[in-house]
Amino acid sequence: LFDFVEDYYRAYNELVIDELNWFRDLWQPPRDSWDRPGALVARKVTERLQKYGIAVFSGPASEHPGLHFRSSRVSGPRWYVSVTQAAIERFKGTAVPLPYE
Repeated sequence: LFDFVEDYYRAYNELVIDELNWFRDLWQPPRDSWDRPGALVARKVTERLQKYGIAVFSGPASEHPGLHFRSSRVSGPRWYVSVTQAAIERFKGTAVPLPYE
């Protein structure tokens, strides 16, 4: 499984970064939105890369540790990239299921 993830990283890392940068103007949500920074971009990139089994999620925003609590500490979006769907397709029928316990 580790080899699979590393192979996917080598094959698709640059594409994922390019896709995220393509939507750079949308990284910050509108002021009236409850979305996390990067959430809209994560949805758009996931739609575009779904055919490769790649999904992008926006986690809690990155924060600057040196800024005062009441100031805007958000320094940018944070994304997590999943290749779970690709792995399920690749290892279909070969992976041992998890125990029911």
